[in-house]
This record gives sequence, structure tokens and C-alpha cells, in this order.
Amino acid sequence: MWILLGGILFTILAVCADLILYQFFMQLSKTAGIIYAVFGLSSLIFCLAFITIYGLHLIYFHDLRWAVFAFLLLNVPKLFFLLFWLLAIFPFKTSFGKNKLKMYLCLILDLVVIGMIIHGGLIGRTRLIIKKAEIPSERLPDSFDGFRIVHFSDFHLGSFGKRTQFVQRVVNRINGLHPDIVFFTGDIVNDRSVELEPFLNIMGQIKAPYGVYSVLGNHDYGDYYDWEYPEDKIQNLKRLQKIQEGWGWVILNNEFVYIEKDGDRIALLGVENWGDPPFQQYGNLREAYEEVDKDAFAILLSHNPIHWSEEVLPDTDIDLTLSGHTHAFQIRFGNISPAALRYRDWAGLYQEGEQYLYVNQGVGNTFYPMRIGAFPELTVIELRKK
Repeated sequence: MWILLGGILFTILAVCADLILYQFFMQLSKTAGIIYAVFGLSSLIFCLAFITIYGLHLIYFHDLRWAVFAFLLLNVPKLFFLLFWLLAIFPFKTSFGKNKLKMYLCLILDLVVIGMIIHGGLIGRTRLIIKKAEIPSERLPDSFDGFRIVHFSDFHLGSFGKRTQFVQRVVNRINGLHPDIVFFTGDIVNDRSVELEPFLNIMGQIKAPYGVYSVLGNHDYGDYYDWEYPEDKIQNLKRLQKIQEGWGWVILNNEFVYIEKDGDRIALLGVENWGDPPFQQYGNLREAYEEVDKDAFAILLSHNPIHWSEEVLPDTDIDLTLSGHTHAFQIRFGNISPAALRYRDWAGLYQEGEQYLYVNQGVGNTFYPMRIGAFPELTVIELRKK
């Protein structure tokens, strides 16, 4: 509901910006004014149609992703223009529409915003980056000093349709990083296991000497899809897990295993999705952790990073938690992101005492098909004996 209300507000503010811009272009020439009036009216019709289709659920939401992109491309620059326009009025205390220099400055800034959105949709969402982190610990066995992990998350394969090129590039890059072990921390799909079908022969190519392990994310359960029968949703999840197992992945559903190397071992735990409202809580950390050797160096795979602060830190001695989920809201400028308004820990490495959290900002995209600054990420994590 809040998304729908936000879309309506966006459209109202965009119309306000259109009226200001229309007056400006009319001052330049009547022809320019008419052209902009046609553009503004067409934009309004599109936005109203989009809001109606979205509000009435006439089309499956993820089939509207590029319509969402178009909606944002039409409205977000106008909102920024309105902001620039208001900021420019107050210092000068003049009729801003009569000062062409200030108006041109606002238009230039607006073009920058348009360029960022287009870049995010056409280039940024497939600009794969590699990040590195080192985890030192006195609890780490000597045999695991230098142990190399590749961590990735939130692939949302349905967002790529049947286009396999980028997915194949990601898989090749993972293998090219020569990991000892690979971890995936949930959201392999948007909603349905059928989204995996174009990539069945690709994802199984991921290999590592000590295996590939995964957990479920909030999108993997099919909670956001309108299933005709409850049994369909249950079968969907079973099929999703069966496909991952067919790739050779080990899914950890509230359970643990030991990873052994040269006579030493570390504990690896995985929980189902554990999220704060409105996200469902399927995870059970107690069930996964209660029989783990508490003297063992332990790694936890948990999709939502809020789990770290809510349960892992106060209740366990788990050394390293790996998460995803936030996508850094797919918008990031250095260490600034809207994700910080929602999550305390939203991307990168965090430390409390001798316990660490790494939040991967994801590979795929959801809601809108673009990434600005928060590019698709693979993380190389090296364990070090302290």
C-alpha cells in the first residue's frame, strides 16, 4: 500500500514540476512550450495507467519491472528539479521562472539525475565488482589460516528473464576467484522456482573443493506471489530446493555441519529466513546452534543482517555471520545509501568485539531494474589466524 501511495505522491509532485517547466519553455518559444506540454501530458497518462495496473494487480508485479523503471525515469528527475528550483528561489528572493540562468542550472542538474538513472538501468545493474575482506581470529584453527570464501547473495534470477549472458559471467567469475568454499545467502528467485529454468545448466557450474552451501531468503518462499492453491506454494519451495541440490549445493535449513581440513574443523550453520516485520521469520537459530561445539570457530549464513544484532550478538559466540537482503537499496554513493534509513548494518564488514558480520549487496535486482553505485557484488573473504 505504501508503494502505491508513494507512486501517487510522486505523480502529483511531478505534475507540479511539469507546470513550472511548461511556463519556462513557453517563455522560450510557443513551440517549445507545446512540445513540453505534449510530453508532460503523455507522462501523466502513463503514470496514471501504471498506478492503476499496479494498484489493481492486473499484471504480475515482476513483469512490471521495466514499467517501474520508466515511472522512475519520468518522475524522479522532476522531483529533483522541483527540489533544485525551491532551493534556488529562497536565497535569491526573486521570481525564479524569470531568471533563465538559474533555471538552466536546475535543468543541468536534472540531466545529471536522468543520466544516473539511465546508467543504472543499462550498465550499473550488470557491472560486477569484487570486494575483499579479511577475518582475523584467535579461535581459527591453524589449518584454516588463509581459507578462501566466496560469498554472493540475492541473485533474483527471474529478473534476468531468459538472458543468460550476465549469469554465466558471474558463475565464471566465481570459479575464477578459486574459492575453497562458496556461500550463497538467499533469494535465488523473485518468487517462483520456474524462474530458475533458463539457468539450470549454468548455476550448477559453480564448484569449490569444500562445497557450495546456501540458505533461503524471503523471496524464495513464494510469499509475494498470488498462488491459486496453497499446495502450489509448498510444491514451489520443494522444487526450488531440489533444483539447488541438483546443482550440488547444500541447503542449510536451521542446521549445521562441520568443515574439516587437515584434522581441524570449523562449524558452518545456516538458518532459514529470519527477518523483522513485515518479513516472515522461518529461521530458528537455537535449533541450528544448540549442538555446535562452542569452542569451534563458527560461521553463520543468515539472509537478513538484522538477525546479527537481534539474536547472534546477544545470544551466541558465532565468529562470522554472512548476510545479504538489503541490496544497499540498489542506490549507493560511497558510504551513503537510503538503506541506512532502514538497516543499521546494510553493506560491507561490521565488527562487535570479536564477532563479525559481512553484508553482501547482492548480484541481481528487484523492484526496479537498476543499480546506481550499489553494483552487483561478489565478496572474497579470507580467514586469518590471529
